[in-house]
Amino acid sequence: MKTQDKQDEFIRKLILKKGIEKAPDHFTDKVMERIKANPSIDDTPLLSTGTWIAIITGLAALIVIIFTVDIPFFNEVFSSTNIQKVSMNVFSQGFFETMTSFFKGLNISSITVVIVAAAAGLVVLERILHRRFSETRLLVI
Repeated sequence: MKTQDKQDEFIRKLILKKGIEKAPDHFTDKVMERIKANPSIDDTPLLSTGTWIAIITGLAALIVIIFTVDIPFFNEVFSSTNIQKVSMNVFSQGFFETMTSFFKGLNISSITVVIVAAAAGLVVLERILHRRFSETRLLVI
């Protein structure tokens, strides 16, 4: 503890001896001019729109495959749950009839529909507001 006190006292003496440094004249003005001259705001999103579409499409395809394609492993997965698997007869019945029977077989509660619709609405609203305010910010600078 004594060594810490000695170090603290030494630092305190150095600070008192040196004094408070003063910034050069017009330092703040020069820094602000440099910032205004070179705006380095990067508003590009981490994932592009195409990447988001690919991710969402891939997840949707994965969900459809899990629920519709007849793979023996998936039968064991669904055996312990109340989810009934719909076999996909795309080649015999046609795509639209098969997808209609698939969606009729799903028991989706109304609260699930409201949650999904609200989430989609928030995403759309965020994109609209982001575009609007990013354009406004560019005009101000």
